[in-house]
Amino acid sequence: MSAGPSSVVTADPPADNSGDAGSKRQSATILLVEDDEAVLDTFARMLRLEGYDVRTSSKPQQGLVIAELSRPHAIILDFRMPLLDGLGFLRHLRSLDGHRDTPVAIVTGDYFLDEHVTRELRELGAVVLFKPMWLEQLVDLARRLLTPNGQQGSL
Repeated sequence: MSAGPSSVVTADPPADNSGDAGSKRQSATILLVEDDEAVLDTFARMLRLEGYDVRTSSKPQQGLVIAELSRPHAIILDFRMPLLDGLGFLRHLRSLDGHRDTPVAIVTGDYFLDEHVTRELRELGAVVLFKPMWLEQLVDLARRLLTPNGQQGSL
């Protein structure tokens, strides 16, 4: 999948299941939505190394389109993004048929999120985590999101 030159939207080539560590698990699709392209690239590379099928978008509106078309098994998104923040993204996502229960994690560097915003994010079924995030934490997050009831409780 490709978008215009000012955006980052990718669809990965078919996974190489030639015996690497990632081939030990079924390839689940994870959508990453992050406006910082360096973070987006780093997170995507790490999850691909773990064997996940990763879709990415640097723009939340395009991320919603990708979510609707590719039906990811889990979504990890930034909270502070231009034009549509993580809460707006999540509200829209939950209004879509087929995404009322999609596991979602909001990752943010904003340690001063309003308590009402944090509560609504959780009521909408999102796990809220704070940056910086070590790559091992990212992999653990992906595993937990993809585990039945993995979103429940704290991560």
